[in-house]
Amino acid sequence: MLKKLTKYGNSNALLIDKAIMELLEMTEGSVVKLKIEGNSLIITPQEPKEGQKINMTGLEKSMQIMKEREKEFAGNSEYLRWQPGGDMYPILLELSTKITPKYMKAFQTLQKPEYLSELDAIAEQHADDKTSEGFEKASKDLLLKHAPELLEMYKEIAEAAREAGMPEELIKKTYNF
Repeated sequence: MLKKLTKYGNSNALLIDKAIMELLEMTEGSVVKLKIEGNSLIITPQEPKEGQKINMTGLEKSMQIMKEREKEFAGNSEYLRWQPGGDMYPILLELSTKITPKYMKAFQTLQKPEYLSELDAIAEQHADDKTSEGFEKASKDLLLKHAPELLEMYKEIAEAAREAGMPEELIKKTYNF
């Protein structure tokens, strides 16, 4: 089977088909072990040992936190329309991909150890509730501390989402800094 890498921020992603994930008994969020043998990359499902640190990039950590916060919108059909799999997501994705490339340097900042360790500390402080106003404020403040130019990006995406018809309530919750 041949697969093509997909651009994902400053990196590339390999999309794994649902059938393959089922064969490997993996689900979204599964931990994998990466091993290089010669010019081959071997990906093996792995249960982390207790206390073992899992390396994630700033983008991956942010995505994980966003997934946890989605519980806040559970059952909100309008919100789901704008998420992956929703009918409005392709429109939002297209608009976003026209805006985000000019902010790549800012995204690179979010891969630095200083940002990642501060994000870890905030996540640990709010381990039980990543939907709280305290967590939201602290994580946004951290993002703007390390990459203040992303404020402009969020404003641009919010305006594009508004023009595409996203409800103001969702724009405020998603892009309000």
